[in-house]
Amino acid sequence: MTRASYRPACSMATRASCSGWPGDSVTVRLADRLVARRLVERRVPEHSRREVEIHLLDEGQSLVAQVSQRRFDDVARIIASATPDQRSAMFLGFEAFADAAGEQPEHGWASPWG
Repeated sequence: MTRASYRPACSMATRASCSGWPGDSVTVRLADRLVARRLVERRVPEHSRREVEIHLLDEGQSLVAQVSQRRFDDVARIIASATPDQRSAMFLGFEAFADAAGEQPEHGWASPWG
């Protein structure tokens, strides 16, 4: 998992269709497990009683932060162990990957690896 931004809410149907998720029943079972662990909660929006939104709760946000930090630390360790030429090649690859994914650059980010 890489550093990512999370929308405050996302309908399960939208998330499933956008992510290539296998189907509604898998999404519902996943949501059931996350609700049982008090990581997310379901909400029915006022504008559509046919939809269910999944909202990340504080404990879920904390878990996302822990996993993200662990992944960031792993990537930082790998990049720090690379030679300058390897790091240059990695960054070119990261940029190409982000461009292909349609990622918008986040201004003000500084690389801790120089």
